[in-house]
Amino acid sequence: MNNDAFKNFLLENQQCNKLYRTLSEQDELLARSFEKVFEMHNKRLGRYATDILSFLEQSEYRADYVQRFINRVKYLNMLQASFDANPIQEKLYDTSAKVDRGDYNVALLLSIIVSNHRLEIMQSLLEFISFIKKPEGRIASVGMGTGYELKLVHESLPKWIIEGYDTDEKAHTDARKLLHYFNITDNIRFGGMFPDDRLSTDTLYDAILLCEIMEHLEDPSSFLKKMRTCLKPGGFIFVTMAVNIAQEDHIYLYASINECRKQLIECGLVTIIEKIIPMTIRSISSAKDREALFQRGNYMAIVQ
Repeated sequence: MNNDAFKNFLLENQQCNKLYRTLSEQDELLARSFEKVFEMHNKRLGRYATDILSFLEQSEYRADYVQRFINRVKYLNMLQASFDANPIQEKLYDTSAKVDRGDYNVALLLSIIVSNHRLEIMQSLLEFISFIKKPEGRIASVGMGTGYELKLVHESLPKWIIEGYDTDEKAHTDARKLLHYFNITDNIRFGGMFPDDRLSTDTLYDAILLCEIMEHLEDPSSFLKKMRTCLKPGGFIFVTMAVNIAQEDHIYLYASINECRKQLIECGLVTIIEKIIPMTIRSISSAKDREALFQRGNYMAIVQ
């Protein structure tokens, strides 16, 4: 890596510099991962880092968000090691886990700038938004996480009707806090179970986001079939599927990329664009390399 480029990046981004110093002191592997993300994405990383670090440093998590992130990663690494030793569905998740919602949110946000696969998911989301190419429309984000994806959608599609859905009311509260920090106070509506609690039951969607939600569902196939009925003719779905990624609330096992593809086909969806996003960064100069070396990560598809 061009160390001078990374050093200059840190000098220009004091929040990143602070994060990198703390990671270097407490978890060298995470510090190296941060360097690698910069190597692969260069100054594109800055967009996300400025957003996320500014928010975290002004949020209720500001006192110890880096340490909370490190602790969360250590826990997930332990769960992953247990699953890798015996890769069956029962080892994928941890029903006894009592995870703090704040730790969960901090990890979701910081992993965007410290791990390549999370940053690539956000990049793929922006590419999907560009792919739509419609000045106005209606979009639903199902399982909205921290609300950061809603922010990206709102910035790129300011005239669209945007709906965020989550069955956890705390997710609504957290998303509103993040959106309010970025002065996004209108044009986003919130609902519970999708599609049962659709805000406009007689309205179809131009686009639906299923970003890091499928592995949380007991029956993703039935869910995808429901999604088809909510799309306008010519509408698109952005979907990601976590493959062999252990987490306490991942209850559906996608064991291979081909299983993801097969499920989409069986649900009557046509893949327009796909991308394989590995967790472990190796020789990934081409799509062929990514699939040949893939062990775990995310499968992303734009489907119709």
